[in-house]
Amino acid sequence: MFLQLDAAITRARYVGARLRTFWQSDHLIARYRCTSADQIFYIVGAGGSVNDLSEADCQRIEAGISASINMACTAPIAFDICSLELIADQHQADSVAAKLAGQAKPALIWFQKRARHENAYIRDLGQRFPMHSYRRASVSVRRRLHTYRHIFRAVMRRRVFVNPDLNVSFALTGTVARLVLLACALGYRNICFVGVDLGSTPYFWQENRALRGVAPWRDVNGTFDPKPTVANFQGGSRVVPSFFDFLRSLHEDAGVSLTFSTIDPAGRSRLTAYLRDDLYA
Repeated sequence: MFLQLDAAITRARYVGARLRTFWQSDHLIARYRCTSADQIFYIVGAGGSVNDLSEADCQRIEAGISASINMACTAPIAFDICSLELIADQHQADSVAAKLAGQAKPALIWFQKRARHENAYIRDLGQRFPMHSYRRASVSVRRRLHTYRHIFRAVMRRRVFVNPDLNVSFALTGTVARLVLLACALGYRNICFVGVDLGSTPYFWQENRALRGVAPWRDVNGTFDPKPTVANFQGGSRVVPSFFDFLRSLHEDAGVSLTFSTIDPAGRSRLTAYLRDDLYA
């Protein structure tokens, strides 16, 4: 009974978000649809393992389709998509604007349209740079993993793999998961994580190391102090489903073959260990 109820709640939330975006074009984000079976979608987080990348690694990311997460966009890599949740102050806004303006190839801002995240900073960025806003549909799981697996098969799978919706994303384990769902909806079946360390390292700028000879971004207002924790990245057992649960569900329930990998030269990411020792063991 509860499985059907939670599935119905999730479906209703999706319909509500879909109605709010019914007339919204998805042409800006649709430009990044997968064009070949071996094409890789790179998701780049702000973990310290970003500092371990070689020049060849950076060029490899730039040769594919890449999406940065929040202030990871300040890394000296030319991204295709910059996912932003919240711009908290003028310094962050100026930093994002400077990076986007300085890129040789244009980047699209992918923004979760939500009242608590909208402010003058993000509106200004949206006027200066291409932006695609999406709505969220929260998944009702009641901290039960089997409920999530049922909802994925009954509700989510169709909207991600069969009839993809690029204007609505299912919300459950944070930005990284939503970018994975976006990549799948765009047709990618090879997804590579970079700097998605799940709390096992500080943010890359906190290590004060230069990448490609460029000094790291400075968090002058201390917005991201202290170092990230497992809870921040939804990687621990306290969150149901965890990001690990989410990946396993995709691996087993998507109905298509998906490949997950990392670029992690020093082996510092918890995600690298999970893929090696658990998911693909």
